[in-house]
Amino acid sequence: MCEDAKSTVDIELVKKNALSQGVVLQQIAILYVGLNDDEKQVLRALNLLKTESGKTVIATFTNDGDALFPQKIAGVHYLAAD
Repeated sequence: MCEDAKSTVDIELVKKNALSQGVVLQQIAILYVGLNDDEKQVLRALNLLKTESGKTVIATFTNDGDALFPQKIAGVHYLAAD
C-alpha cells in the first residue's frame, strides 16, 4: 500500500507480476481512496465494487484487465489462497 498519498501504485507492475505468477487479475483487490459518488457509481455499474466505507472502496480489475481511476489507488491485495 502507498503510505504517501502522492504516490501511486504501479498497476502495470502489478499486472506483470500477476501474469508471471499465474494470478488472475480478478483475484486481486484494489483499494481506492477518495472516490466521489460518480466514480463509485461507475464501479458499481461495471460490477467491480465489492465493498465501500465512505470514500474508501475495495474493487477488482475489469474483465479486460483495466484498473479504473489509477490516481486514486492506494494499494492492492491478492485475495486467493493456495
